Amino acid sequence: MVTEYENKYKIGDLVKWYEYYADGDIVKDAGRGLVVQILNRSSEPWEGERVLYLVYRNRKGTQEYYTGRDLELIAAAG
Repeated sequence: MVTEYENKYKIGDLVKWYEYYADGDIVKDAGRGLVVQILNRSSEPWEGERVLYLVYRNRKGTQEYYTGRDLELIAAAG
């Protein structure tokens, strides 16, 4: 399982993204997209860095940030 603190994806990877309802257990929406940017954000010093992925969502034609746990690799970039 990918955590939000690991950098498991690369720019250009084809991924499946998931959006959840507020409780975090039930999937609200899902689709395919491409990782277009990787952002390392420091939150609290004791938590380490949090990795966020900006994903271009093909079906919606929009971009959204996701953590690693909200993504699943479909195909790695060449």
